[in-house]
Amino acid sequence: MKKFIFIFLITAIVTATAIERSPYYSSPHHKVFEQFLGEWDVIYANRNDKGIPSGGRGVAISDLELGKTVLRISSKLDYDLGEIQLYTVIGYDKNLSKYYFVSYDNSGATPSLFWGEYKSGSRMFEFKNYEKYPSEGDIRLEVKLERDDKFIIKSYIRSNGNDVVSTDMAYIKK
Repeated sequence: MKKFIFIFLITAIVTATAIERSPYYSSPHHKVFEQFLGEWDVIYANRNDKGIPSGGRGVAISDLELGKTVLRISSKLDYDLGEIQLYTVIGYDKNLSKYYFVSYDNSGATPSLFWGEYKSGSRMFEFKNYEKYPSEGDIRLEVKLERDDKFIIKSYIRSNGNDVVSTDMAYIKK
């Protein structure tokens, strides 16, 4: 009887582990997402076209989904007009050998899609919607783990040949 219970427990653990991880999981490319897991307080600032910031606070939860192949960050942010629910998904496209960043919210704005890379030395994802020839209005994003209990998401917009911060969000672990 003890042998049966032991074998049953081992089988249950192996089955549960197999269900949690996708067959497409790639350790080096997907493991970096684990740094960003948890519950976070959010402080954010948006800058208008004159550079004047407005911002607020919110909360976020980040977890792994789809067999640990994507990082999903679900944020609730307080704005003047009401609460914004913001969803960000970061994943890795093995066919293109690039990371992707998808962001959408309940404001009715068009979802954003960016392609980029992870720079392990600086613990940062960099995403762009331009490649060789950045033009006015193009956007660059950084998702950077500044320390184990804090990461930032910054968006830069190309203006007069320079990248100017348009959104600055700090996620601080609860």
